[in-house]
Amino acid sequence: MLPTEVVLACASRCVAEPLGNIGDHIVPHRGNDLLRLDPTNIQTLCKLHHDSEKQRAERSQ
Repeated sequence: MLPTEVVLACASRCVAEPLGNIGDHIVPHRGNDLLRLDPTNIQTLCKLHHDSEKQRAERSQ
């Protein structure tokens, strides 16, 4: 999701912090320290996106 899409999606849900305040791994690390510590594998998400859409997508994989 592009940053502008995130802002619009959060704004449409009246989320006050659309730029994100939760650090999230783009590719789930599942214990792999190379992925866990890779700074290019981190994005910020608002709590709503992290706790709902992102977690749901990871569980379905």
